[in-house]
Amino acid sequence: MDHPGYDLVAIRGEEILLIEVKGHLGSKDKAEITFNQILACFKPDRFYRGAKWQLWNVENINRNSKLPPEIKIYEELSLEEFEPKSFYHDLRNSECIVVWRIFRS
Repeated sequence: MDHPGYDLVAIRGEEILLIEVKGHLGSKDKAEITFNQILACFKPDRFYRGAKWQLWNVENINRNSKLPPEIKIYEELSLEEFEPKSFYHDLRNSECIVVWRIFRS
């Protein structure tokens, strides 16, 4: 499958994590999610038995951004947050963990 719904597969012992990475020049409240990414999010067993899916949203990667780059991890998405007739997901109502914040010198 050319676009399975995730970019990376991380394996630690018995744990399997399917990671979709989105990069944005600035801050993003919405992320475009493809149909295959929706399948991977809600049915990760289809790809790897016992796998979990995560969205890693990388923001403020523009060198001229006034905000520091950061990675936010979303472990689950809500079907209610998808916009009708599009595959945009409103991230403002989803929980995330900020794992990296990079400060420029």
